[in-house]
Amino acid sequence: MADTLTLKGVDVVTNHTGTEMQLKRGKKAGSTAFPKWWDRRGQVQYVDCTIFRVDIGTAFVRLVIPCGRTSTLDIRHDGAGNFTFGPAITGPERAAVFPDDSSAPAQLIHEYQFPKISGGAVLKRTPGSLPSSSTTLGTATVTGDATAAVSDNKVYTVAISGDASNLAYAWTVPGGGGVIPGATNAASATVTWAAAGSRTAQCVVTSTDPALTGPTSATGTKSVTVSA
Repeated sequence: MADTLTLKGVDVVTNHTGTEMQLKRGKKAGSTAFPKWWDRRGQVQYVDCTIFRVDIGTAFVRLVIPCGRTSTLDIRHDGAGNFTFGPAITGPERAAVFPDDSSAPAQLIHEYQFPKISGGAVLKRTPGSLPSSSTTLGTATVTGDATAAVSDNKVYTVAISGDASNLAYAWTVPGGGGVIPGATNAASATVTWAAAGSRTAQCVVTSTDPALTGPTSATGTKSVTVSA
C-alpha cells in the first residue's frame, strides 16, 4: 500500500496517510548523525539527517534525508521501496535509501537528487538493489519407482518444499547396487540397477540464493527394492 506524508523541519510529520514510513527520532534535537555518502573526500563525515524506517513489503529500509529546521518535503512511498517527492521541496538537496542494518556509503541503494542539485526534476540514482524477501530450501523429496529389476533403467526426480533459487544437484547411489550412466547434476537422474536387494537413490540439493535463510543443503532419498 502507498504511504504519503509531509516532513516539516527535522521531526514534524503532517498529512500522514499510512503506516509504512515511521520516523526514527534522533538524540540531537530530533535529527540523527549519519555518515555522509557524497563528497566524502576519503574520510568519514557525519551530517544531521531525518530518518524514516520504511516497510517495503519484503523487508525494511531507511529513508535518510539531510535537512534543517526550515525544511519542508512532501514524500510518497509506493509500498515497494520507491519514493517520489514534491510538490513541496524546500531545503533538502538530496535523500537516500539504505538497508535497515547498514549506514555504510557502499551500501547505498538509491539516491534522489532534488532540484537544487539536478536543476530541474528529481533525479534518481540506483547504485544498489532493494532487499528481497527471504527464501528457504525446505526438505528434498525424491520421486520415482520404488521397485525395479536388475538392469532396469529408472528415472528419479527431486523437488524441494521451499522457494529458494540457484539450486545445484548431486545424485549418488549410496551403498552401491546401481550406477548413474548420465548426468548427476540435474533435478532428475537415471539409475541403472545392477544388483538385487534394498537400494537407495539419493540427491543432495544445495542453494546459493542470496536471500536464503536456514540450511543451505537438503538431502532426499528414495528406497528401491531391486529384484533379480
